[in-house]
Amino acid sequence: MEIFWDLNQIHSKQKSIVTIGTFDGVHRGHQQIIQQMRDIADRKDLITTLVTFEPHPQLVLRNKEKMPLRILTTIEEKIDILNRIGLERLVVANFNKDFSNIEPVDFIQNYLKKKLLLTEMVIGYDHSFGRNRKGNIELLQRLANKLNFQVQALPAKTMDNQIISSTLIRSLIAEGSVGKAAKFLDRAYRLNGRVIRGDGRGKELGFPTANIRPFSSYKLIPNAGVYTTLITIEGHTFESTTYIGNRATFNLQKNVIEVYIHEFDDEIYNMKVDLEFIDFIRNDKKFESSKGLIEQIQEDIEQSRELFDKIRVN
Repeated sequence: MEIFWDLNQIHSKQKSIVTIGTFDGVHRGHQQIIQQMRDIADRKDLITTLVTFEPHPQLVLRNKEKMPLRILTTIEEKIDILNRIGLERLVVANFNKDFSNIEPVDFIQNYLKKKLLLTEMVIGYDHSFGRNRKGNIELLQRLANKLNFQVQALPAKTMDNQIISSTLIRSLIAEGSVGKAAKFLDRAYRLNGRVIRGDGRGKELGFPTANIRPFSSYKLIPNAGVYTTLITIEGHTFESTTYIGNRATFNLQKNVIEVYIHEFDDEIYNMKVDLEFIDFIRNDKKFESSKGLIEQIQEDIEQSRELFDKIRVN
């Protein structure tokens, strides 16, 4: 997959089929758009192109009095997923206040048509872009006639009688429903981060853990609780059980992500890791004693192991 980090540097020699959007999560709805583009591109000898934005527009344009948006995918994660599903060209536009003021007509004509040789466009059913989000399907259809390109809006992708959207998936992950979110994403929710020094409390309890700090401060962290997870370290994946919370049993306040890696005792401090959330085990809670916490941790780990056994059988 070709990646361009500046729209002004592109002067395509091949005609393109284009879509536009943040594609946060690259969920099944987004994948439907990419697949439709690939089908058309194969028939008409076009190059599939996604123009996305970094950072997420809502982080730039947000009301400063409100909590910032939590994202499903960092740009690095997005690149990896898009590459795996077969996108040919990704354009990452630097989104800032000036960029947000570009009129949709100017954007289509001066960037997509002139630089990408836009011939076909596929968008989601409710997509809008540009200044004041005026770049909707009605405007695109008018421009298509004027600038000689085809535009197609796909209907909503649904599953379990719900429209798949980044907003829906964020709400599921925020409440801990990572298994259901995975169905809409078409993969387990994951976060990338680095192993940092903890206070050694897990080791004292007999369950040494890797403390993970996500690379992005805007990354959405699942709700406090315990999860069955997979952790990948230097290309090797291990079964694990992960705790997210503020360790109320010890009257601590700072939230942590602590991963107990099954059958593993190597030193991995400062290493980059990839953590995938397979299923939710239980909510976070305060225990009256360390003994009660230890017994619960043992149950959590056993429940994770049982789930992995079922997955292997199936």
